[in-house]
Amino acid sequence: MDKIKVIIADDSDFVRDGMKIILEADGEFDVLGCAPNGKEAIEIARVTPPDVFLMDIQMPVMDGYEATRAIRSLDNRELAQIPIIAMRTPFTSCTMILSPSHHSIPASSRSFWVSAWLSSP
Repeated sequence: MDKIKVIIADDSDFVRDGMKIILEADGEFDVLGCAPNGKEAIEIARVTPPDVFLMDIQMPVMDGYEATRAIRSLDNRELAQIPIIAMRTPFTSCTMILSPSHHSIPASSRSFWVSAWLSSP
């Protein structure tokens, strides 16, 4: 099975680096890039589209809400439909936005959102 390609967007270096280390150690993930804001995450995705975004809600320049709206309105329909996992501190609070219609599911653990993502259309 191919690795799950991820882009991490968070304004905290500590969070970005930590998530990258954890995901890459898992062996099932390939972190394509890390960005300090939503604008840079979108720029990375235009070059190398991920399977999923891990997106902090509160960031400078472009926050997670603005980035989600921008991604969902892209002309590139494939990129516009990539699942987005919106994060906030503490990490026990995550929301997975599964589709462009913004249906969301609360996620309390990585195993939940990964299995939910794998089973999404």
